[in-house]
Amino acid sequence: MPEIIGLLRYPFYDRQWLVKMLVGAVIILIPVVNIISLGYFLRCANMGQRGRHCMPDWYDWKDYFSDGCMVLFITLIYIVIPLGIGIIVITIPVVGTSLSFLLFLIVSAFIPMALANYALHQNLRDALMIIEVFRQISRVLGVYTIAYFAALLISLASIALLVTIPMLGLLIGLIIFYTNVVFFHLLGCLHREAF
Repeated sequence: MPEIIGLLRYPFYDRQWLVKMLVGAVIILIPVVNIISLGYFLRCANMGQRGRHCMPDWYDWKDYFSDGCMVLFITLIYIVIPLGIGIIVITIPVVGTSLSFLLFLIVSAFIPMALANYALHQNLRDALMIIEVFRQISRVLGVYTIAYFAALLISLASIALLVTIPMLGLLIGLIIFYTNVVFFHLLGCLHREAF
């Protein structure tokens, strides 16, 4: 696994980092088109799995879009069951809301590793092997948990800032894009270690 400083700097080792970041920042801010960025992040995970420490190029637009759709599909599959249970449990006063939130948080933490499984061989079945996903997470639990929640908090805070101050759009787009490029690259590295 890369050291934290090296990991945070890794996008800047790419000779075209500024162009790639700006393209990503713009794409991530455009609804529907931003599905392409999900496919790009999946490619970042794959680069981490292969030990390549550079950002993917922006040329596979069609593949990025189809991979982004697959990211949404896998996420939806993972969220449907806890969402259904959460709707039932939330009716229990006080405890229901806490249980629903906790269940959603736990299940959502499985999604990145499931996506890494998919990124390796582009096989949906790999993403849905929940027991294997759990085993992989347990092998890298400490770093995985910290990275997941840090990326989640930065992304949520950035989105909240974007809603509050839309004039900072490009800057916030850069923050969100950079955060996810680093997180998914780390995810790929962790996935390689988890085998």
